[in-house]
Amino acid sequence: IINTYEWTITDAGLAPECINNWNGSVSNDWFDSRNWSLGTPNSDSDLMMINQVNLPELEDASVVNSLTINIDASLSSTVSDAALTINNDLENNGTMSMSSSTSVIVKGSSSGEIAYNRNFPSTNWYLVSSPVQGQQYDNTYVAANELASNGSNKAIASYVSSNNSWDYLQEGETKTFDLGIGLSMRKATVTGNVSFTGTINVNDAGVA
Repeated sequence: IINTYEWTITDAGLAPECINNWNGSVSNDWFDSRNWSLGTPNSDSDLMMINQVNLPELEDASVVNSLTINIDASLSSTVSDAALTINNDLENNGTMSMSSSTSVIVKGSSSGEIAYNRNFPSTNWYLVSSPVQGQQYDNTYVAANELASNGSNKAIASYVSSNNSWDYLQEGETKTFDLGIGLSMRKATVTGNVSFTGTINVNDAGVA
């Protein structure tokens, strides 16, 4: 991948003066106009994230036209109810990380992966569906997210309505999180995040 300012601008079909570049000159505050080349973003803004000392953090709702995240750049949000709506396209070549109670809505096309961290505040069972598509889960995923095990049964299970039972991930199995499918999940002996990494689905998922 060629990662130059000129290539990205040309590829997007936009003149350099039309791009609102993150410069992070004073802080990581998304809403501080001094951190942007063209001021605080709005619904007409075409944004570009480039690697800077201060990387942006979204702490409230924002609507923009498009967003490009370059290699080595990032965007994150850990504040409840922060929301980013992108009216056109998202191109993520860097890192994009969101946490529980935050949201990203892309109305155009989306490329690149996003990491979403869902907080489990206890070791109870939680019903969860994956916010991204394409991620697999297996023994490695169970270990990395410190999920519980009971013999060969791993604490990720889908409900089987035909016989009112739960289909648990088994030792050695590999499955893929399906969009619109709710799963029951439980942490082992610690609380904290369960992570999902994949591409953003921009089509209707339906409910299964």
